[in-house]
Amino acid sequence: MGIFNDLPVPSDKTYLREELARIDESWAVARFDSLPHVVHILTSKDREADIHVLREQSDVVEEVVDEVVHAYHGGFNKAIQNYSQILRLFRESTEKLGDLKHDLADAKKSLGTRNKQLHQLWYRSVTLRHIISVLDQIESISKVPSRIEKLIADKQFYAAIQVYLQSSLMLEREGLQTVGALQDVRSELSKLRGSLFFKILDDLHAHLYNRGEYSSVASSIYERDDEVPTTTAVAASRMSSQPLSRRTRTLKGDSQFGARGLTNGSHRSASIEEGSSFDGHDEEDSVEHDEASADSKLLSYHLPPWLSDSTPDEFIEAIRKSDDPLHVKYLQTLVECLCMLGKVAAAGAIICQKLRPTIHEIIISKIKAHMETRNLSKSGSNQGDRTGAVGLHIIKGQSEAYRLSKDKPQNGMPNSGSHLAMSPVSPLMAPGGKAQAAAKDLLDSILDTINFVKDHLLPTMFVDYRKGVQQAISSAAAFRPRAHSSTYTPTVEKGRPILQGLLAIDLLAKEVLGWAQAMPKFATDLVKYVQTFLERTFERCRTSYMEAVLEKLSYRLIGRHDIERLMRLDAASACLPSSLGHSVSHSEAVGSGVELNDLFLSLPSIKQDNLIRDDNKLILLASLSDSLEYVADSIERLGQAVPRAASQDSNSRNQATSPRNLASFADEYRKLATDCLKVLRVEMQLETVFHLQEMTNREYLEDEDAEEPDDFVISLTSQITRRDEGMAPFISGEKRNYIFGGICGTAASASIKALADMRSINLFGVQQICRNTIALEQAMAAIPYIDGESVQQTLDRVRTYFELLNMPFEALLAFIAEHDQMFTPTEYSNLLKVNVPGRDTPPDAQHRLSEILSH
Repeated sequence: MGIFNDLPVPSDKTYLREELARIDESWAVARFDSLPHVVHILTSKDREADIHVLREQSDVVEEVVDEVVHAYHGGFNKAIQNYSQILRLFRESTEKLGDLKHDLADAKKSLGTRNKQLHQLWYRSVTLRHIISVLDQIESISKVPSRIEKLIADKQFYAAIQVYLQSSLMLEREGLQTVGALQDVRSELSKLRGSLFFKILDDLHAHLYNRGEYSSVASSIYERDDEVPTTTAVAASRMSSQPLSRRTRTLKGDSQFGARGLTNGSHRSASIEEGSSFDGHDEEDSVEHDEASADSKLLSYHLPPWLSDSTPDEFIEAIRKSDDPLHVKYLQTLVECLCMLGKVAAAGAIICQKLRPTIHEIIISKIKAHMETRNLSKSGSNQGDRTGAVGLHIIKGQSEAYRLSKDKPQNGMPNSGSHLAMSPVSPLMAPGGKAQAAAKDLLDSILDTINFVKDHLLPTMFVDYRKGVQQAISSAAAFRPRAHSSTYTPTVEKGRPILQGLLAIDLLAKEVLGWAQAMPKFATDLVKYVQTFLERTFERCRTSYMEAVLEKLSYRLIGRHDIERLMRLDAASACLPSSLGHSVSHSEAVGSGVELNDLFLSLPSIKQDNLIRDDNKLILLASLSDSLEYVADSIERLGQAVPRAASQDSNSRNQATSPRNLASFADEYRKLATDCLKVLRVEMQLETVFHLQEMTNREYLEDEDAEEPDDFVISLTSQITRRDEGMAPFISGEKRNYIFGGICGTAASASIKALADMRSINLFGVQQICRNTIALEQAMAAIPYIDGESVQQTLDRVRTYFELLNMPFEALLAFIAEHDQMFTPTEYSNLLKVNVPGRDTPPDAQHRLSEILSH
């Protein structure tokens, strides 16, 4: 048999292979069928022989099996051992897996119970990482003031402003706004902002009058013109057929040596110091001029020294690529610094205020310098006398020289000699002498100046300021509330969030009225300009106000005479800007508040469309009110100062015919500010009525004790908190008290009145209403400047009223008899009308109540 060839049969028992070969293969098939073999033996003639053969084959197979077992005994034993080990390992693994599953189940259970703790730990880790980041930022910001001071000392103004703006933006981040350690840094930065502004302003002022470090070369040449040696000045004067003034000589010198004095901020004097004359055009000068031009083109692409520490940006790149002279680049840098600080208007106003004293100082210094030169020239030689003559021509001018040249008799001989010999008066002070001519010229120049200011300067100023006003009030950011902190600041210097449009108008008005004080003769016209600007600004503010309140119920209500009268009697109205200050008794104030609440509750059902649902509009109204009040105060202060300057104007007819003055504009601004506050107060009261009107026409039959207030109360309290936080930076605490102070009384009246429309209420329903009042009390107590004690007393009255429903009828009557003035008869009657499960109310309950209240 081929299938037995691979069996391990010993070599000494090869006969076994032969015996196996004689066995039929049918005995080794997988599905052996013994029935044919049994039938064959039973039908065989020689059964014993067949059985004997089968037994021999069986012995052979057993012997082969013994040999196989003997040969594979070791392997079988090892396999059995391995199998037993495998079984043991599987059993141990199964046990460990069972234990692991049990541990995992326990861990899952533990994690499920401590999921909140794990979330808190994770949140704490995130918070700690954020705190570390904030601490790093705080450490870097704390070093900013010293760095800015160093940059200011080095006159790196642009770099200092970059550091200041970057630090200010970092301080405005949400994580750094509430850090108390940065308050000192904020105050230092505010001080440094002012210091930086005045440093830049002083540098700009000096630069404009050619006194700065990077002033123009032309001005330097003009100043050196007074220091020209006498011989050179005389030679220059002889080059012309008539005497030249200082201005004429300067322009002539510029026209003769052209651009050789200017090369991008660096200069080279090619006239006097290098020995060349005004008419010199030699080749050496031309070569030097070309070399200087080439050097200037190379230097123009280098960064100016005052920008060496600045962070590269678009402005610095533009300055680096610009071909303008250094003094122009420096002027552009100073103006850009003022723009980044938002102080262009303020700088312009200060520079305008310094205009007259600065020019006066310059003129005085020039006169003193000229007098010193003249005194020195008297002690010199004839050349010095000629220099004095030239200086005299400079003072007199061409017109004086022309007049003296015409002052001759008909024979052509001057008569000055005879006049000098005969007159006892000095020729200088003679009626036809130089003093009279100088006085006449002075008066003519003053008259020309007045006419110029009246006909040219004032109209141009009006057009320019009108454009400035239009740009200030029409820009997108003009009426966009912005605040740098989460709390209100009372002064602009410390960050009072005045609307940009109104702040710009205030600065422009101060600037124009500053001109009025500087030019009293034209004060009336300038004041009229300011009135025109204020009127246009008021119309723009009125438009913004109407856009926020148009077609809203609160706006319509404050226009009603009865409500306006009651709001004026309210004690809270004492904080309004336009308050008349009349005294109101306590009883009148309380009565007006109750009457107002009754009017609000008697209105038809309030819908959302009747209310101002956009919080941004409410914040705008708050900011607009504060800004209008600020401008009104500023106008009032300016109006008290301007009439003193305007009173010097001889033309008082214009003032008499003027229909309005600055005080009337201040009153209009305050009235609009008051209207904004009234709308906000009434709006919050109407919001309270809108939310609490859901209490009516329902059954307060609760199944369990109240743990949370009603949804409409949650919505109301969240709205109060959100709006208070939104308005906090833009309005003072006293005004916030006025806006939100009416909510408590309205809520109390609405809750008590709602009982009349309730169908049923049980014990848990009473607790639910009490829970609502507690939530409202907590929301109101969180608002600063709110009288928490008054709020508690008002809402305690509501809780007391509803807790009376838990009393039996007889106990309720006893309470009413002792406290008949605590509530009105209608309110006591409503306590008996409502259905309270478990309370027995007799049919004559209303009659017995009337008897008690009538006594």
